[in-house]
Amino acid sequence: MKILTVTTSYPRRVDDMAGRFIESACLALAARGHAITVLCPHETGLPLSETRGGITVRRFRYAPDALEKVAYGNGIPDNLRNSWRAWLALPSFLLALRGAVKNECAAHDVIHAHWAPCGLAAAQGKTPLAVSLRGSDLADNFVYRKILQSACRRADAVICVSAEIREKILAAGYAKEALAIPNGIDLPDAPTDKDELKKQLGIPENCFCVLAVGRLAAVKNYATLLRGFSLLRKDCVDPRLIILGEGCEREKLKRLAAELGLGNSVIFAGEVPFEKVKSYLGATDVFAISSLREGRSNALLEAIAAGLPVVASDADGVGAIVRAAGCGELFPVGDAQACGKALQKIVDDEKLRSEYAANSRRYAQAELFSWEKHAELLEQALDGISSKRHSCENRNPA
Repeated sequence: MKILTVTTSYPRRVDDMAGRFIESACLALAARGHAITVLCPHETGLPLSETRGGITVRRFRYAPDALEKVAYGNGIPDNLRNSWRAWLALPSFLLALRGAVKNECAAHDVIHAHWAPCGLAAAQGKTPLAVSLRGSDLADNFVYRKILQSACRRADAVICVSAEIREKILAAGYAKEALAIPNGIDLPDAPTDKDELKKQLGIPENCFCVLAVGRLAAVKNYATLLRGFSLLRKDCVDPRLIILGEGCEREKLKRLAAELGLGNSVIFAGEVPFEKVKSYLGATDVFAISSLREGRSNALLEAIAAGLPVVASDADGVGAIVRAAGCGELFPVGDAQACGKALQKIVDDEKLRSEYAANSRRYAQAELFSWEKHAELLEQALDGISSKRHSCENRNPA
């Protein structure tokens, strides 16, 4: 099949975390013999078209360089909250997205749009359309709910990244039918020596390492994690908190870390290539996630696949995954005291830590699957709507 993937987020370079899961899905589909074209927003300094890993990437321009501020960075919601330039460029962004889809759709067998706004923009012409939905698509916002409703009604297939999101989509009446196809994950390689990885990454050998992965945006709520981490007793452990990711909150979070007296115990490592993320996972003692809202977090699933115990906010899909896996401690969203207590409990109880780690590995083996398996299920869904649409057209010629 010739598949047009429409998204507002796609990696701009090898160390870019933006839309990495979409790239992984596209690469897995391409490996199954499909021709993939990705349509995504342009950003200053990026080529309008390029081929990476056998995937054609086409970027649509929507404003002069100074105003191309809608996508990437901290994500569209945060960009709109923080930048008047993003608001100014939003109408042209939406028009350019719709125009770019119109120019591309006839040359493809099927369109796969990520997030409801892309689904609505892609609902044009005769090309079959599947829209993939995530936790962020369930935003409690009147305008967004209308966008979600319209996208679902115009799509030939609605795909949700978790059973929980599927149930909410159906219960709210957005769609009559929906599939649940979870994201794949990059399954870990053979176990590696934790001390050796710490040495390679410059992490003190005897420290207790807490890892968090994700863009430095308000929705990730790293302030709660920093405050909770600051409550760890220093008499029995040398703790380190390593945060992988970039974003507009970086300086604000660095100031907070200084105010909390955390000094060198917090490392803002920035964006790193995924191979290095895997090294950090192998060198880590516990994975932490403190988001205000989160669907089926790939960062969390990768940590579970790496066999890590987890401390997490009880947010949406995150809480459901941690409970199902039995792999860690949950704390109420935004509760720094409870976060600190959960971290301390993991630090103090080596037996519990080992039990949670074993549960992570068990859950990964039983419930998680690779990007290759994800691509197989996605292929079936896309081929189904393509065949159904073409069959209807053959029976009802114009």
